[in-house]
Parts: sequence; C-alpha cells; structure tokens
Amino acid sequence: MPNPPRCATCRWWDPRGFAEGYGYCRRNPPERQGESDDVGAWPYTEAQGWCGEHELVPPANPVVMPNVHHVSLDEVPLRHET
Repeated sequence: MPNPPRCATCRWWDPRGFAEGYGYCRRNPPERQGESDDVGAWPYTEAQGWCGEHELVPPANPVVMPNVHHVSLDEVPLRHET
C-alpha cells in the first residue's frame, strides 16, 4: 500500500513551525483567525495531518554546475595595500 498523503509530503507545507512535527500550510493566503485579529496567519498543522488538496513535493531538479577552473591559492597574486 502506498504511503497516504500527509502534510509532511505536501509541496505547500512549511515545516518551520514552532515545534518538531508541526508546520504551516501555505496552500492559501493567510486568513484572519478571529474577530479581533487584524493580522492573518497560515493554518498550523501536524506533519501527519492531511487535507483534500495535497500535492506531492516535486522532485528536485539536479543542478548542473558549469566547468570551473580550480585555481590554487599559490597562483593568485596577493594584493598589497600601500
């Protein structure tokens, strides 16, 4: 059986929460949390939570580094201040 969709595997989940295993759902813009709140907030969720809008984190694109000529520090002329 494949792993069920969870917040921890969703592209919209930000694990930088205040506690281990918790994070923010960034699927939608922040929302007011109460009548007196002037500032919105993202929903705070558990890593094992889920919803109907789960999207898997896309695979990382491999970064192709250009050919770089490595230079020894012995080859770099020193700049003397006068």
